[in-house]
Amino acid sequence: AQRRSQTSGPPFQATSPVPLALDLSLPCRQSPQATRISPAPSTRSRPEATFTPTTARQQQQFLPNQIPTAMREWMEMAIQKEIAAEVQQGLAARQVPRAE
Repeated sequence: AQRRSQTSGPPFQATSPVPLALDLSLPCRQSPQATRISPAPSTRSRPEATFTPTTARQQQQFLPNQIPTAMREWMEMAIQKEIAAEVQQGLAARQVPRAE
């Protein structure tokens, strides 16, 4: 399925100067001491894993009456057009040229 999206809005206007690009061609400089030092073993016990629910995982009840009528009608029309295009594409793909 091909999706076509058309966005219309104001053109992007930069309000701050563009930062210079980072030069990654040079290797990272590390001090010799940093590579030789190994971390000391910890005498403290590790903390237990805890579960903290996030808002991303919480599902919110969404009621269709919260969608404005004009938006609902536009979504229905867009879905109908996409389904019609998919059906036409499927029918065209099934047609086999006749051998004469």
